[in-house]
Amino acid sequence: MAVKNVLEIVITAKDEATKKLGGLNSVMGKLGVAAGIAGAAVVGAGVIIGKTIFNLAKESAQVEKLSRTFDSLAESIGENADIMIKDLRVASRGMLNDADLMQASNKLVAMGLAGTSEESAKLVEMSTQLGSAMGMTATDAAEAFALMLANQSIPRLDNFGISSGKVRDRIEELMEANVGMTRETAFMNAVMEQGALTMEKVGEQGEGAAANMARLEANVDNLKVAIGDRLRPILETITTKLLDAWDNPEVQAGIETLFAWIEKIVGNETSGIIGVITKLAEGDIGGALKMAFGEGVYRLVMGIASAIDRVREATDRLKTSQYGLAVAKAYATSAASSFYIPRQAGGPVSAGGSYLIGEEGPEMLTMGRDSGYITPNNKLGGAINLIINVNSAVSLSDMANAERVLLPIVERGLRTVMAR
Repeated sequence: MAVKNVLEIVITAKDEATKKLGGLNSVMGKLGVAAGIAGAAVVGAGVIIGKTIFNLAKESAQVEKLSRTFDSLAESIGENADIMIKDLRVASRGMLNDADLMQASNKLVAMGLAGTSEESAKLVEMSTQLGSAMGMTATDAAEAFALMLANQSIPRLDNFGISSGKVRDRIEELMEANVGMTRETAFMNAVMEQGALTMEKVGEQGEGAAANMARLEANVDNLKVAIGDRLRPILETITTKLLDAWDNPEVQAGIETLFAWIEKIVGNETSGIIGVITKLAEGDIGGALKMAFGEGVYRLVMGIASAIDRVREATDRLKTSQYGLAVAKAYATSAASSFYIPRQAGGPVSAGGSYLIGEEGPEMLTMGRDSGYITPNNKLGGAINLIINVNSAVSLSDMANAERVLLPIVERGLRTVMAR
């Protein structure tokens, strides 16, 4: 292969200030990381504690709402709410927390399925016992049982181990034996009868590890609500202050400013995000870039794209020229093998002989009186290295200034090499 003449320009510049500042930046960076970790730990702990307090108080507020409804419904059926919740705890074997007990009882009483504390407790007991026996959690069982009774859904009886066929037969028997009994009443009586029979078959479900775990979870839930009750004044104070602040004219003005900013960002077909999307959909990439990033960035992107196109064109031309050279070389080599003696590796030549030269670049023919010698291309030429040391700080971030400083130096160096 031929060795091309190469001019390599190496520019070195001393920048002592950056070197010194680098060490300082490293130290400051490490201090910043350490401070950041410590600060994040403190802030993180505070955020977690604050979030926990807020969640406990919020859960307590929800339970308080359930409790008010429970008190009202207990009073509507002539029952004392405190006694009623105690009866429900006993009926559920402690496997349901107070919030779930009140929610289940509220549904039963509100839908007319339970008219006394005793009836409510009996239904809760049946739902938790049969649901647990069939693999349901006590909470899910209580809710599903109440909905099944309210909808008189006979197919769902199977979920609690109650025979739907026997319930159907019993409903017909009760309505025939009791003239005027509604189907709803007959359904309720039949379910209670068959449910009691199933409870005898499956046995007590309030014992064992699963029941103990359910009771533990219920106790923890009740404790959380109790803690939330103590913390709820904090939540009430915060919400009150926030509501007062919300009505402040300055806050409302800030909200209006925020809305205006959002509208500006969203924009329309000629501005904002919508405008950029519209330009892209129309195929106007240049317009989309201008709208998104401004004229300066657009010019930079277009300049880079233009430079990439020029490099691509130069590469294509180089490939084309290399292809042509390869074809010519192949033709010349083929012809030489028939008519000429190749000398691409150099060697002696004699008077009267025909030799093919220049197959792989220029070669040198030195003739004597009767013979000569060909020096091959790879023995000619060499690399020319021009190293320029610039003993001053040159910032490549300012290309215009770098060109003004470096171009004259490079030009002088080139003239020196060419003179050699």
